[in-house]
Amino acid sequence: MAELKPLDQIFRPDDVSPAILHSLERLHATASSITLNDAAPEEVHSQFDIARHAYVYAWCYYYFLPVAELYAILAIEAALRARFRASRGITPQDDGPSLRKLLRIAANEGWISDAGFNQNFIEWVDVGDGHEEARLVSPERAPSVTKLVVEHLPNIRNTLAHGRHMVTLQTAFSLERAADIINQLFPITGDSPQRDSHG
Repeated sequence: MAELKPLDQIFRPDDVSPAILHSLERLHATASSITLNDAAPEEVHSQFDIARHAYVYAWCYYYFLPVAELYAILAIEAALRARFRASRGITPQDDGPSLRKLLRIAANEGWISDAGFNQNFIEWVDVGDGHEEARLVSPERAPSVTKLVVEHLPNIRNTLAHGRHMVTLQTAFSLERAADIINQLFPITGDSPQRDSHG
């Protein structure tokens, strides 16, 4: 049964963290490199900062990784709602459509597209003697990121929100994809500078 870490161990790494997450410095550097455009609303920056901090603090408690995943998706949802309201002249009091519908609208209206994602897909290729190696997938064979996001993101959000146990080693990738989506929804305009999230 899981227990609260003793006070004198709060800032020590989880037993599993160094082996899985490399180093605290690497976690912090990764989180620092994933930023949102200034144009994104304050609420979106705040949700995304929770995700980035949870990712870094997973060094101390490995199970903060799903917290990071969930808040990255909550930041996406907040960004989608803000963009939808602005496009339709809807007041903030109206929640609008579900996450699934918002994603479909964003794809259909061109707010998000494959061109706005940093796409690096790999596949494992048999090189003989029972060995495999990772190779980048050629762009013409890569799946549509937009389609994958629209189809799967709501299910991932629901799994996390309903408290089902889900820890992956793809959290940094998830944060990057979330930033890709949000930055497409709120692109930099003119010469406006890009800032680091409030971390």
